[in-house]
Formats: sequence, structure tokens, C-alpha cells
Amino acid sequence: GNKFSWNGLCSSAMDSLRLVLWAQTLGKNEEFMAALGWRHHGEDQQLANHQVLLDAAEEAGLDRQEAKKVLDSGSFRKE
Repeated sequence: GNKFSWNGLCSSAMDSLRLVLWAQTLGKNEEFMAALGWRHHGEDQQLANHQVLLDAAEEAGLDRQEAKKVLDSGSFRKE
């Protein structure tokens, strides 16, 4: 079964949500959410950590460098 942990620290989810919106434009939002979800809820990794977000993007089949460009820009902030 799945192992969940509720011991992780809370952090801003803004950048993770921006990447979800970006992934959605590529048809990969569900894959990204799955990769990010187990990191956050299973391994207590923080959603504000760009390394965590980039690792999840790569696992979801997204281009890591393109994901970094989204994080470094102001893209998807107003959506």
C-alpha cells in the first residue's frame, strides 16, 4: 500500500501550482501531480523546493530545463 506521512513542513505551493498549469498545457498535469504528490505526502518534501519540483517534472516526462524556465519566469502567476 501507499505510505503517507503528515510530518512534513508546510511551504508555499505557488510554484508547484504554476508548474501544474504549465504541465496542463502539455497534457501532463496528472503525471506531474502524481510525481509531486508522493514526494510531498510520502517523503515530506516541500512544494516550494525547486529541486523537488524539477525532479517531479522530469519523472512526469516533462523537460526539466523548460520547467526551470517557467519557475525562473513570472509565467502562470496570474492564472
